[in-house]
Amino acid sequence: GEVKIIKEEAMVAEEIVHDPSTPQTAKKSHKRAHTEKLHACDSCDYKATRLGHLKTHMLTHTGEKPYACNRCDYRTTAPGDLKRHMVTHTGVKPYACHSCDYRTSQLGNLKNHIRTHTGEKPYACKMCDYRAALPGHLKRHTRT
Repeated sequence: GEVKIIKEEAMVAEEIVHDPSTPQTAKKSHKRAHTEKLHACDSCDYKATRLGHLKTHMLTHTGEKPYACNRCDYRTTAPGDLKRHMVTHTGVKPYACHSCDYRTSQLGNLKNHIRTHTGEKPYACKMCDYRAALPGHLKRHTRT
C-alpha cells in the first residue's frame, strides 16, 4: 500500500509518497532476482544478490560490529544502519503518520507504527496460529 511521508529538512517541507509496489520498483526487484548472480553464505542458508550484502551478513556470524556511534553505545554491522541511527540524535523526525500525530526519525519505525492502524500482522508462528505485527513480538512468543 501507499505510505505518505512528510519529510522536513531545515525550513523546507515536502511530501514524499513511498509506494514499494510501483511498477518501476517491482520490475527492478524482479529483474535482479532472475538475472543477478546469488552469493551464498557458507555458514547458513542466506543468499544475496550483491557481494557487499553477503560481506555485511557474514559479520552476523563473527559477532563483529565495526560501525560505532560516537554519541552512544550503538554498534552495527552495516554503515547504512549507523547512518539511520545517527538521525535519532538530531531530534529531527521527518516521517509522519497520516492517521495520527506519530512522527519518527526512521522510515522502518513508521512502517511498523502504521500496522497499529491497519491491524496487519505479517509475522506468523510456525507452531500455532499466533501472528505478530513486529518480529520482536514473534520472537518473544516463541520463547514462551
